[in-house]
Amino acid sequence: MKNQQRLIVGLVLTLVLIVFALLNGQGVAVNFFGAQFTWPLIVVIVVSVLIGALITALVSTASMSQNKKSLEGGPKSGRGRAGGRRQEPAGRHCQAGRAGRGPAKAAGGSPRAI
Repeated sequence: MKNQQRLIVGLVLTLVLIVFALLNGQGVAVNFFGAQFTWPLIVVIVVSVLIGALITALVSTASMSQNKKSLEGGPKSGRGRAGGRRQEPAGRHCQAGRAGRGPAKAAGGSPRAI
């Protein structure tokens, strides 16, 4: 449904642009880096819109690429090999060498919280 709305809005805006361009068909002088051209206003409008669309596409493609890299775990994402979880120091959550020997005993003989 959302794509249909975008298509309809795009078609309406295109229609408005075409009507605007057809109503403004007189020739205009265009100065471009020292060169001077006389083009119909419709051509100037359409070329300007196409250049703007190209710039927008290039910028959005670049930003989407950066967002995709950061979501995939690139260097800027802050996620290391642990998949986004914070790694605890080795001595905090397990006792190396104590596997299978039961709970650790404190100095007083009672089990110590790990």
